Amino acid sequence: MNGYDFLEFDDSFYMPDGLLDLDELNSLPVRMHYYGDGMEDPNELYWTQYYVPGTHDYISFARRLIIGYPEAAMYVARYMQSLFTGVKFRPELVTVLKTKGSIPPHIDESNRISTINIGIRNSDCAITRYSNISNIDPNWTYKEAVCKDGHTYLLNTSKTHSVISMQREERFLFSYGLQYTYYQLVKMRN
Repeated sequence: MNGYDFLEFDDSFYMPDGLLDLDELNSLPVRMHYYGDGMEDPNELYWTQYYVPGTHDYISFARRLIIGYPEAAMYVARYMQSLFTGVKFRPELVTVLKTKGSIPPHIDESNRISTINIGIRNSDCAITRYSNISNIDPNWTYKEAVCKDGHTYLLNTSKTHSVISMQREERFLFSYGLQYTYYQLVKMRN
């Protein structure tokens, strides 16, 4: 492997009707979060939002999807479980990720070493840039991928990555952060 850690490995995800209402989910309250601040362990469902300074761009997480959409969270966890051996996927850790606009190069916080993302809506309206470096470098070298609805991706979030908007649409993905390395997860795929 070349250290550019992004892998599309399944294109068969389908969410049955009635398990998740994205329009309703999108109307949840928003709480601002600043990179480096402590993370709350929510007991209610809301969007944790990071704004890009000087823009209207943001990335948001609806953590603990199980609070408002238990069937959806369980369905996603079971689907992820079917893709890996030796990883226990817990429904209470299933998250919905939403981006609008571009997100500058960053490394994830909260011990998210790797993440599994599944495209839900408008996944193809942005480019994911990913690298093989573990620091924020203005001259970084990267590769690019465009996600698709219904496709599943593995990303090394302990390496620098970013999102480049191609449209002003909000895009939605299921996201599950893991403390396994990208390479450990590649070996545990079914």
